[in-house]
Amino acid sequence: MNLIKEEINTLISERYNKLFTKLQENEADVFGMGQFFRNQIPRDELKNWRSDYFKNMKININVKIDIQNEGHLKTT
Repeated sequence: MNLIKEEINTLISERYNKLFTKLQENEADVFGMGQFFRNQIPRDELKNWRSDYFKNMKININVKIDIQNEGHLKTT
């Protein structure tokens, strides 16, 4: 069971990191993270949020896996 949880955790984390990297390359803040920093960035620099701040942002994702139905799981 723990092996499956670890594999799912790794898979989801890797996919999210790839997705976030693509979003940064395209300067697309689809998750609205800029809203968290609106009060911390000076108003005259807000127009550069995507090109300056968002592109350099580092994300650390923590995934919690909860498998509720263990009856049909296969490990290979």
